[in-house]
Amino acid sequence: MNPQTRSRIALLAILALFLSSFGVALFLHYSGWEPQATRNYGKFVEPPRDLTGVELRHADGTPYPWQPREGVWRVLVLPPAGCVSNACVEMVDTLRRVWISEGRHADNMHVLWFGEIPQGATTFRNLFAMQPDAAVSAQVPEATTAEALPVFVTDPSGYLVLHYPAASTPVASAATCVA
Repeated sequence: MNPQTRSRIALLAILALFLSSFGVALFLHYSGWEPQATRNYGKFVEPPRDLTGVELRHADGTPYPWQPREGVWRVLVLPPAGCVSNACVEMVDTLRRVWISEGRHADNMHVLWFGEIPQGATTFRNLFAMQPDAAVSAQVPEATTAEALPVFVTDPSGYLVLHYPAASTPVASAATCVA
């Protein structure tokens, strides 16, 4: 066997390996197979809820602009009124860590905290204290308690698209945003 034939066989073997794995993936996808368990914790909000009609306000009363062209994703947390529990402080810390983990994309993520930010919480640049809003509360699929704070995500267009259900600890709930 000459070197040219050997090279062609090696090329065909590599091509066959690539195409066979792609073929298996296509077969599994179109046959409807899904894994038994995944690491995904969040759930899609079906149908997505449009929040652009809701006029959000910062805690000082200034309007919060949606500005969809900027490509900013928003993480919404609606804590109970006067939430000063350790769970609220831990949630702010966890969201700060999630924000830091975004690296160069961190400026494309705003964390909107609807209520007063708890004392002792480490704040960060894109954490915004917002005025509690009944219109936003009516759109979210799960109520919050002092012990369990669900997290909601809106896409840049202002649609509520993801819901991370409340967990027994806020770290388990929010940390899965990056997992």
